[in-house]
Amino acid sequence: SITAWVLAIVVLVAQVICFSVYINGATLVFDSDKDWVYQYVCPRDNPACRITSDVGGLGWIFFAVFLAVHLLSDIVNGLKLVWNAPRYGLSWKTCQCLFGGFCLFSISALALFSSVVYNVAISRSNLELIFNTVILLFVNELDEKMFSCLETISPKWLEMTSGEIKATFSNNKDSVENTDGEDIKETILEHQGRINELEEEIGRIAHLESKLKDIGRIAHLESKLSQNGVAIKINRGGNKKLKKKMTKIVAKQAANRKEVRRVALQNQDHDRRVLALESCREQQNRRFDEFEQNQAEFNILKERVILLEAN
Repeated sequence: SITAWVLAIVVLVAQVICFSVYINGATLVFDSDKDWVYQYVCPRDNPACRITSDVGGLGWIFFAVFLAVHLLSDIVNGLKLVWNAPRYGLSWKTCQCLFGGFCLFSISALALFSSVVYNVAISRSNLELIFNTVILLFVNELDEKMFSCLETISPKWLEMTSGEIKATFSNNKDSVENTDGEDIKETILEHQGRINELEEEIGRIAHLESKLKDIGRIAHLESKLSQNGVAIKINRGGNKKLKKKMTKIVAKQAANRKEVRRVALQNQDHDRRVLALESCREQQNRRFDEFEQNQAEFNILKERVILLEAN
């Protein structure tokens, strides 16, 4: 695929430019501004120089482990591609294997070289050593990030391209040596493409069938809605009559409420009058009691007067 070749070359060129920038920044040139950090500092007021580098053995161990984990597999795979390229004879596949293996090995070796050179020139602590190593290894993984992006953006195209590469570079020796085997592979690929197209058409037909079913359901729902619309119109006439009755009932309820309020006010007045009458009755009872007491005292005084007159 021409698109796959273009994307691979673009990523390869981007990686080479990035590593070249790091290598150029790590060169020791006195005439220009570079990123080189001197290991020794010699003050003018002190004849002794001091070392500013704190990089220890632990930092270089982590550096070696990171490089081995990330770059060893690419270096070995690149050498395998170059080593197995002659098995395809004088063909375009041999050139592809040689070019792919050489690029994979070269970019891994360039990443290793730039990591070592840049860290020797720049890193003056274990933290800086690990940080710079991780950044350079991230640049080395641009091809894998591009692959994951393509897998997200266009998975079908990537799957088809990967299938073509696997079918082209299969381990069958007869298909490599014989042109008949290559023709068979081409026909198989063509049939696979046709099968994929037919599967897509079948999917489209199934999608159309589902749409037709949905259209039938929509028509059925529309008929039900029309029937319900007629029923709603009929119910609207009945609802108008009910509304009129409700307005009358509401008016009656309002009149009844007013009457209830009037009766409640009258009851309150009656209660007040009853309370006033009860208070008057209590006052009269008190006066009657006082009158009886006064009458009893008067009778006693009268009896005493009669006795006094008799004596």
